[in-house]
Amino acid sequence: MESQELVQFIDGSSPPPPEVIIKDSKSESNPKFAVWKRSNRLALSWIKATVSEPVLGQTISCKSAYAAWQILKKGGGRHGATPTV
Repeated sequence: MESQELVQFIDGSSPPPPEVIIKDSKSESNPKFAVWKRSNRLALSWIKATVSEPVLGQTISCKSAYAAWQILKKGGGRHGATPTV
């Protein structure tokens, strides 16, 4: 996670920006949200690809890397070591 600069997506320090912004009195997609979403998906995919099947079952419905990481932190002792970055 550190090598790809994705830690902020699991520690909660990078919350999603607004999905829509107002520009010239019109609503439009926020390009910052698109970048955030892509990076969040990468971090979430990374988490899901590296956990055991029982743990994957707990994180499969997560929409954010942060949510998946919180599950790992709470249940790490039951399924193995506490997660590390």
